[in-house]
Amino acid sequence: MCWPAAGMAVAMLIGLWIWDELTYDHYHKNHNEIAQVMTTSARNGGELGTGPWVASPLGIELRAKYGSDFKNVCMVSASQSRELAAGDKKITAQGIWVKQISCYAYPKMLKGSINGLKDPTSIY
Repeated sequence: MCWPAAGMAVAMLIGLWIWDELTYDHYHKNHNEIAQVMTTSARNGGELGTGPWVASPLGIELRAKYGSDFKNVCMVSASQSRELAAGDKKITAQGIWVKQISCYAYPKMLKGSINGLKDPTSIY
């Protein structure tokens, strides 16, 4: 067998994994200030579990009481079935909602305008 080649391949894969972990979300202007709030709660059978699910009023409370520490708070929903309706036309799809999208600095858009998020009628 060719053990040195297998060892090099494994080392390269581990290196790529570490690089991915260290550069995740670095396209955000203030990537070092981004944090995710998580909650630990009792599940069925009393077992504790931690996940990214928090109550919606938490965003308001963080802004009100800890505004100097939490300059921007973005709340995102879980992926659910959503319906968009205009008159008798309806579109249903899986999706999420995001409050206060301005808290992220996204890279340059390839096509279109960010104004589509402010004025939904401008999307085509």
